[in-house]
Amino acid sequence: MRISFQMLSKWPLRNIQSSLERYSNLNIKSSSMKNFQKPSDDPLGVRKAMKINNLVKQNELYTSNANDARSYLNMTDSTILSAKQLLDSAKSLALEMRGSSAEVGNVREAAAVEVDGIIEDLRSLLNTEFNGKYIFSGHMIEREPFVRGESGVSYRGDDSPFSFRIGPDRLIEATVPGSRFMELGQMMGNRSSSLHVNVSDSTRLQDLNGGAGINGSRFNITDTSGTVVHFDIAMFDTLGDVVDLINSVSFDVTASIGSGNNGIILTNTGASGEIVVEEEDSNAAADLGILGVSSGGTLRGESLDPELGLETLISDIDLLDAGVDNFNVTIEDETYTVDFHVPDYPVTMGDFLDRISESVPSLEAKINQDGDGFTLISEESFTVSEHSAATADHLGLLGGSMDIQPYSLFGTMFDFMEALRDNDTGRIEDVIGELDHIIDGILEIDAEVGSKASRTENILSELETSKVRLEEDLSLVEDVNIAEVLTDLSEAKVVYQAALQTASSIYDLSLLNYMN
Repeated sequence: MRISFQMLSKWPLRNIQSSLERYSNLNIKSSSMKNFQKPSDDPLGVRKAMKINNLVKQNELYTSNANDARSYLNMTDSTILSAKQLLDSAKSLALEMRGSSAEVGNVREAAAVEVDGIIEDLRSLLNTEFNGKYIFSGHMIEREPFVRGESGVSYRGDDSPFSFRIGPDRLIEATVPGSRFMELGQMMGNRSSSLHVNVSDSTRLQDLNGGAGINGSRFNITDTSGTVVHFDIAMFDTLGDVVDLINSVSFDVTASIGSGNNGIILTNTGASGEIVVEEEDSNAAADLGILGVSSGGTLRGESLDPELGLETLISDIDLLDAGVDNFNVTIEDETYTVDFHVPDYPVTMGDFLDRISESVPSLEAKINQDGDGFTLISEESFTVSEHSAATADHLGLLGGSMDIQPYSLFGTMFDFMEALRDNDTGRIEDVIGELDHIIDGILEIDAEVGSKASRTENILSELETSKVRLEEDLSLVEDVNIAEVLTDLSEAKVVYQAALQTASSIYDLSLLNYMN
């Protein structure tokens, strides 16, 4: 077959065109850092990239919603805690006003005015707006939730919390409907008899004086011979430590702990005379119950009134020091036995309460608000009965639970104000108990908010991790391997230049090249 010059010239042009196109595409890739510039470059890759980009946008939306939810939850938390502080102030005022000394003059009337101010402060707090929305109105975010009228404060929102979508199938409740504050403390309960705590070597100093502890640390003891000894108990934890410290000094005084709820006893061991205890700073001696002068050579300290706490030893508690036997609790037609002997006998009050809570599902045992006993609480009614001894009766638990009715935050506050104006000490006493339940309910709501905030933080962390993974996946599809592209680009350049040189040599030929 004869090869014409025309055919010979077409091949170099085709090579130049293809090598130039490849060289140009690689140049574009290296400058844009992307595998494709238009869908036709890589239809499958473009489809994958579009799908990943859609997931990235969804992730951005969910992250934005989660950040909004976190902001709402933080605002809700701080508002609830502020409301709790106002209720603490109201309770302190109620404790002050129940005493007989409060009857002098117009003290209670002035206190009623103060309570009225607290009511307004509470209403203002629960009408808090965030980003132009009322956070306690439920879904009715544009309506002021709490309005005061002649009969008190009424709620105008709905019962549903405002939620944010933070995933395809995830919603987070970012607000608390104000109706929750109108019904607080609805539980079934049974309260034990008073459990007085006796002092012992293990009694903690911080539990003395009803939990007020010891104010200060230094005091002086002068024995009958006139020897003055300075004591500093700043580094000590228990009453036994204090007694051991006094007994470690060689002078005419020994210390011991009295039986029952009695305090420290200082005894003269030398010549006749009295022991003198004085303060060196603050009220350490007075808080230990030993401030003063002995009588007949013996100084019997005052009662130290230890607080009942979870760390209090069972052996130090009245009604429990002689031991407790098993008792039964019937709840939702099931009877459970609280066994205090198996696997072992409880050592502390915390162990004792845990044994009850662990033995009976849905029943909680905790120290009561007054700190002088414990309370059994459940959402369902229950009955306490004897198992083999008279323990339930001995502890004052025998029988059925009582219905603890729900309390309205504002209803109780208005009752308090009216009780002050009417000088009704009995009603004021009732208000104190109601406020305890209301404050507990407020703290439970805040605990729920805290749990949701923690969940939101976890979700934000998950979304951030997902964002990083999606960006990596998108990079794998869209972004070029720069090292590989630069190598290919260099190779394409050589091929292109070779094609040009070949064409140049061919196109340079003429008949003159074949003439001798």
